[in-house]
Amino acid sequence: MEQQDILTYRSAFGEYLSNTSRFRRADNNKIKSQIEYVEVNTHKVLCSNSREKHDCIYEYLDKQELNDILDSMLQGRKLASLYESTDGFAYDSLQMYIGFLNSNSHPLSEKQMKKRKKEQKPVATTPTTTPLQPMPTPEPVIPEPKEYDKLEGAKHQEAVVRYERDQGNRKICIAYYGYVCQVCGMDFAKTYGELGKEYIEVHHLHPVSQGERKVDPIEDLIPLCANCHSMIHRQEDVSDWKGLKQKYEECKAQNN
Repeated sequence: MEQQDILTYRSAFGEYLSNTSRFRRADNNKIKSQIEYVEVNTHKVLCSNSREKHDCIYEYLDKQELNDILDSMLQGRKLASLYESTDGFAYDSLQMYIGFLNSNSHPLSEKQMKKRKKEQKPVATTPTTTPLQPMPTPEPVIPEPKEYDKLEGAKHQEAVVRYERDQGNRKICIAYYGYVCQVCGMDFAKTYGELGKEYIEVHHLHPVSQGERKVDPIEDLIPLCANCHSMIHRQEDVSDWKGLKQKYEECKAQNN
């Protein structure tokens, strides 16, 4: 990808972030820092885990593959440790990039394609001049079956930022709510017996990646099962666990 194209995508990504609830009131430095993290660290994650390697984050356009990598951070597969070591920040950053891909801010979105086409004007008077054409949406490259037979498990070292979490806050949260998912009611001990005893994940309603802040273990933390923890991170508002619970109950009622 040419440098001018990178600048175009970077600007569009910044515009997208500034319109999300997380960054709507953020200053330019915070948005710039998030973009840099995605362009460097998220790019490294994709280079290590996607079928094809690209020189630039903005060349990764296969949404299904990106969502598979995103899910693998929460499903106990090889990227789960990355989720834990960054307290979900690596997950959130990839989720932001996928959101950008799906947004109207993305240069390849239908809205932006129509906008560029509308803004095009006939150029000059020489017959050799051709008006700029909209950037075509590239077809995802599906590798031949033999390309799937590649080895995994090679070691590589990455520099990550780890955000501190207080285990005392976790204990207070669980003491108050119990080892029960507050969205779907999942109790691991009842489902898995001794294996699931005293197991639950604790979700930060205000991600620690946003900076240091005092945490109220009752108001700012909530116990969730792995599935609901995955789903709440797919929402734009990761603090709205009650909204997620409502969605869960509505879907459950429809399926019964």
